[in-house]
Amino acid sequence: MENIPVLGQTSQLLASGIVLLALCLGIIFYFWSLNLLKKIELLITKMRQNIDSLESLSQSIYETAYLEMKKETGYFVQTKTEIAQKTDQKSDKESEEQELFSVNPKPEQSSKTEEKDKYQSISELIVRYFKDLLPEKEQVTAQELVYAMPNRYSLADIYRTLEVMKENNQISWEDKSISPQSILKME
Repeated sequence: MENIPVLGQTSQLLASGIVLLALCLGIIFYFWSLNLLKKIELLITKMRQNIDSLESLSQSIYETAYLEMKKETGYFVQTKTEIAQKTDQKSDKESEEQELFSVNPKPEQSSKTEEKDKYQSISELIVRYFKDLLPEKEQVTAQELVYAMPNRYSLADIYRTLEVMKENNQISWEDKSISPQSILKME
C-alpha cells in the first residue's frame, strides 16, 4: 500500500514530464514548420520569376523566328513572282526596244516611268502582304506590314508608296500622317 502514493506521485511527475516534452516538441515543430514555409514561399517566388523569364524568352524566340520565316517566305514568293514578271516583261521589252529605235524618249520621261514602275511593284507587294497578314491578325499596323516586306525596298519607298496609295483611295489609316503604329485598312 505504501507503493500506491509513490506510484501516484511518480505518475504525476511522468505525466508532467511527458506534457513538458510534448510542449517542447510542439514549439520545435512550429518553428521548423515556419522555417520550411518560408523556404517554400521563396522557392515558389523564384519559380514564378523563372516562369516569367522563360515566357518572355520563348515569346522573343517565337517572334524572331516568325519574322525571319515570314521574310524568307515572302522573299521566295516575291522572287518567284518577279522572275515570272521579268520573263513576261522581257518579251514586252523586246517589242518596245524595236519601237525605241524609231523614237528615243527623253531621259526625264524614262526615269519617271522607272519610278512609277517601282511604286507600282511596291504597291502590288503591299496589297499582297497586307492580305497575307490580315487572316493572322485582326488589324495590321504599318510596322507589321513593313517587317513582312522584302528587304530590298527602303522604308522611305514603302511609306511613300503607302501615302500614294492613300491618295488613290487604295488604302487608309486613321492618323493624319502614317506612322509605324498606324492601323491600315484596305479600301
